[in-house]
Amino acid sequence: MNAPCVPVSLAYCGVPIQSDPPAATVRIKPYDDQDANWTLLGQTPLNSIRLARGFFVVRFEKTGYEPVEAVCGT
Repeated sequence: MNAPCVPVSLAYCGVPIQSDPPAATVRIKPYDDQDANWTLLGQTPLNSIRLARGFFVVRFEKTGYEPVEAVCGT
C-alpha cells in the first residue's frame, strides 16, 4: 500500500521569527529528539522559514546576551 499523498501546504508552514534585539542567531531541533544536532536557520529577522509541521526547540544566541530556548509548534 502506498503512503497517502499530503499536500505540501499541509506538511509545511511558513513561520516568521523575530527577536529583540535583532540579529540573533536562530537554531532549531526536534522537540522529541533532544539528542539531535541543532540546525542553523540564520539570523533574525527571518520573514518566512518553511518548517515541517511539528514541535521544535528554538535557540536564540547573540553575543553579549544569555542564550534563550523556547518551544515552538507549527
